[in-house]
Amino acid sequence: MTLYLGLIFAALLSFSSLAHALRIVSISPVVTEIVYALGEGPSLVGATRWCTYPEAAKALPRVGDATLNFESIVSLHPDLVLGVGNKSSDFAKLKDLHLNAAILSSPKSIEAIYSLILSIGKKLNRTENARVLVNQLQKKIPKLPKSSKPKPRVLVVLWAKPIISAGKTSYI
Repeated sequence: MTLYLGLIFAALLSFSSLAHALRIVSISPVVTEIVYALGEGPSLVGATRWCTYPEAAKALPRVGDATLNFESIVSLHPDLVLGVGNKSSDFAKLKDLHLNAAILSSPKSIEAIYSLILSIGKKLNRTENARVLVNQLQKKIPKLPKSSKPKPRVLVVLWAKPIISAGKTSYI
């Protein structure tokens, strides 16, 4: 009798974990990295060609780059399409295709990165994992004192062809 109860319990546990498994398409590298950091890498079923970290992300099916391949996204049957700072027209197209999509705001500060991690954690039902990750990052990243000196003007080039640089609202 206890053997049967144990088998039923094990089956219920595996069923409940399957019921919560998501099929996620990431359309932003930062989303891909956060999803892996939260322990949900196996839920990713697609990503852009720029999603190359961690190493396992390179094996994901590609759904475009700055220009999304909506046909590829739909073919992956995602439960959730997640992006950060993507074009509003991309979000509208995903909605037109009846996909569950969320385009989150690009972080412009370290604090905003922490909020982004918590937001993604909530969407993936990994709130506790997100809190732990944020706490770990807060311990590693020191808070810098405010400086009275003027900030130097610098140009940070992120990509050579085409040239892409960090602007005033970037956290870089």
